[in-house]
Amino acid sequence: MKIKMKNLNTKSLAKYVILTIALSVVLNACMKEVEFDEKIIESKLVVNGFVCADSLIKVQLAVSHPITGVQKRTEWIDNATIKLYIDGEFSEELQNVKIEYNEEEFYDNYSNSSADMPESEYQSITTIAQAGKIYKIEIECDGFEMAWAETTIPEKVIIDTVRTEIKEVIEYGYTENRKFYYTKFSDPQTEKNYYRIALSNSRGYRETIWNDTTYQYEIVDSIKRVYVSYNFDPYIQSDDPLLNGNEDADDYLFMGPDNEYKLFNDDLINGQDYELSFNEYYYNYGDENTMEIEGEFEHSNIRLMTLSREAYLYIKSSYEHMYYDEDFLSEPVQVYTNINNGIGIFAGYSFDEYSIGKGEYPIDSFEYIYSNYY
Repeated sequence: MKIKMKNLNTKSLAKYVILTIALSVVLNACMKEVEFDEKIIESKLVVNGFVCADSLIKVQLAVSHPITGVQKRTEWIDNATIKLYIDGEFSEELQNVKIEYNEEEFYDNYSNSSADMPESEYQSITTIAQAGKIYKIEIECDGFEMAWAETTIPEKVIIDTVRTEIKEVIEYGYTENRKFYYTKFSDPQTEKNYYRIALSNSRGYRETIWNDTTYQYEIVDSIKRVYVSYNFDPYIQSDDPLLNGNEDADDYLFMGPDNEYKLFNDDLINGQDYELSFNEYYYNYGDENTMEIEGEFEHSNIRLMTLSREAYLYIKSSYEHMYYDEDFLSEPVQVYTNINNGIGIFAGYSFDEYSIGKGEYPIDSFEYIYSNYY
């Protein structure tokens, strides 16, 4: 088969040549050799330091995971030098000490491999963190540039009152009991404030034995044993505008991340009294009203944490980073860091705690058996 070619006249040929030259220039201009910066994939010093008022200064150090290559266990650092400064004056050198995990800390980390939990950390020996002061750390470690960071410990905001109410809630066609908490506090007028509300529960139930006569479990007074269950961070929900606000229009329209850590600031309540509300799934196998059975109890601890700006931004961005991590349609979220020449966080906070509940605990005549689940 023959294909007839149209003859080009001089004018058309000139246009064709000019177009070809122009296109070549554009393409060549778009091509540029980029030198690879090896520092992008170099390991960095990772700092984890949340400083609580009225507590020792504690800092954990690790090496960042490589961007490329095989994933490996966390490599903790125990041979660094950390100098602590308070309001610009040298205070002391933090010491590397073995971590003695208490029961609560162990249960908080039960889902993690012990290989990823540090065996030691850096602590102050004489310095107790105080609200209102500026704390700075300088970190020297072989193989890394000197890193530094600073934070201010905010004054704690006091919880005035807490009241609770049990309500039936219908959700997805099912009726369930919810415990509603109403926490009242006064936001200071003088500064910008950042908060987190947290909840923990402990419940105790008497041991029972099977009665072959009545065919049911019964409590025997001669058995003075109580089974205690902890829930250190129960899932709580809230329709409160402070906890349920949508800062981004895209999040509102396309179901962005929820407020997993119950963070909020004082933009809506600056300098005012406020009663914050939230609720949790309510499981109660004792007497809901009086807890009349001796030895049984139900206690809740509400903690209002006043965060430094660094702590607030780090927690918020960390959760958003994890939420969008595998969403290829979303832009990646950069986790906030205030570590110079490193990554991670060094931030301060304080808290006030309010306990509410029913039933006496502990009682000297009872034996208590502890667990971390209901």
